[in-house]
Amino acid sequence: MKLSIEIEIAGVYISDFTNKLPVPEFITETADGVELIFFGIEALKLYQADLMQEDIAEGAEQRNDVRTKVNRLLNKALKENLDARNSIKTYAASLFNFIYEADAHRMDKKNIFEDMLSGIEASEQSWELEKSVKDATFELGIVPLSQRLAFEKYANDTDYDFNAIKTQLITELNELKKTLVH
Repeated sequence: MKLSIEIEIAGVYISDFTNKLPVPEFITETADGVELIFFGIEALKLYQADLMQEDIAEGAEQRNDVRTKVNRLLNKALKENLDARNSIKTYAASLFNFIYEADAHRMDKKNIFEDMLSGIEASEQSWELEKSVKDATFELGIVPLSQRLAFEKYANDTDYDFNAIKTQLITELNELKKTLVH
């Protein structure tokens, strides 16, 4: 979900990639090693798949410290992406529950949910998304802060792909909507 994933690896050098590992598309030298840059999670996944193919071809006994360091840091970046996805899912569930557990008429809840969903769809930035949620749910009270914190960490426009996060949130909300009995 990050726009660019930058992985600094101390003790690993560009020469290690020409001899021991496939060379990523964007790699730069740093004072104490290298920095790998991937533009989006898909680029990182493709590189990790290449690395795994070489692992399979060479056999596990050929694995070296350099490859282990790179794999560990790639997995850490993938985990951060998974954490972002999980926070979106949790936030969607908390919004859904906040609306549908409120003391209000069923049709009012449905209208609030639909208004919130269209506001999220129309948002172009994280603050617009937050405002659309507040505007749609103001009649029910304030969405508890603890339910928003993890999501808001990832829903910023500078480091993360806001449109991907917004799309995932809309998808999660629509999936939850399908669980309603009509």
